[in-house]
Amino acid sequence: MYNELSKKFAEVKDLDVQGVGDKIGGKVKLNIDNGTFENACALRMSYAFNEEGTRKIKSSDGAVSSGKASSDGSKDWYLYRVNDFKKMLDNNFDDKETTNDINNLKGKKGIIVFEDCGFSNATGHVDLYDGKQVEGSDYSNISKKMTLYKIE
Repeated sequence: MYNELSKKFAEVKDLDVQGVGDKIGGKVKLNIDNGTFENACALRMSYAFNEEGTRKIKSSDGAVSSGKASSDGSKDWYLYRVNDFKKMLDNNFDDKETTNDINNLKGKKGIIVFEDCGFSNATGHVDLYDGKQVEGSDYSNISKKMTLYKIE
């Protein structure tokens, strides 16, 4: 699962918020265009989950917005907030480790949630961790709490 998630995440990890909206489309784009969504890390990770397909995001996860219809006419759902994404992870992934030092996670792969980072407009950040480094943005130097949801 990790390798496929990483491939799908690579499609969006370097896009700015507007680029994520353009890629996903639908109500996600509308909410970015009108200024409702200012951050995109949970949207990026939702995109990777939806495209990888093993564990698609559902409206029952607390997803607040749908993207454009896929080829089969269905719409994928997206989580916007890090707290909502963390709740979904807590409900679906049992193997996790919490630390305040990223070095304790070396050699382990998964989805990493950075909390208590001091952001004024977000509760944290969600990303992928390959056992050596964060694939997108690494906030380990300012995060007081990191949780790795381990996946292979």
